[in-house]
Amino acid sequence: MARVRYRPRVKSDAFAVAWRKVGAVTALLAVLGSADAKSIRLRNEIISPPPARPQTRAVSVTPVAAAPTGLSLVQFTGPPRAEWRQHLETLGVELLRYVPDDTFVADLNDVPADQLRQLDFVAWVGPYRPEHKLHRDLRAVASRTTAPSPSPNTPAEPIEVSLLLSPRAKPQDATAVRDSLQQIQQESKLRSGTVLRGKVDPAQLSGLAESRAVLWIEPAPRMKLFDEVSSKIVA
Repeated sequence: MARVRYRPRVKSDAFAVAWRKVGAVTALLAVLGSADAKSIRLRNEIISPPPARPQTRAVSVTPVAAAPTGLSLVQFTGPPRAEWRQHLETLGVELLRYVPDDTFVADLNDVPADQLRQLDFVAWVGPYRPEHKLHRDLRAVASRTTAPSPSPNTPAEPIEVSLLLSPRAKPQDATAVRDSLQQIQQESKLRSGTVLRGKVDPAQLSGLAESRAVLWIEPAPRMKLFDEVSSKIVA
């Protein structure tokens, strides 16, 4: 009688391979599903864009009112690729500063937002509003200055702030920002932009936040020496 060889591992190995494929597909679907749920985490606010609907890309989308700043938030469908960024630059869109997740503060330069929404790699486009630029402490100061003052003839005490100017700020816009400051105490040019530290009238905060050149405004840090001996050594 011939001996029949029984190899049960064949079935189990095939099952394991199939199970791994199911797991991979499930993981992929989970990643794709979570892509629509990505938030935009600004320093003072979290924006939750609505889930993207592929079928709406071929039809007109209700336009979102442009922000007074002239800047927008552009969120990609995934980690920004070099070819995506290059395509937007070719259209005239300037990507100014990265924001988690997969988002840039951008100057559209009159490129219609609906045109960007038709791109396969663009998940969402919305305005970068003046309130998005202000530190929460300064937002409270700005709201108080817009309210009627009981003593309008009394000048407000200037406050010290730090501003981040866009690395691609137009010269005339950057000059207008500098002219709005009562005093510039320090200026540092970085790859991410130019940092200005100085004093400003609280009534000017709203105007600065609406500037196309300004990306962020916060209270200036107060430096304090804790070691009197070391401070004498470094004079």
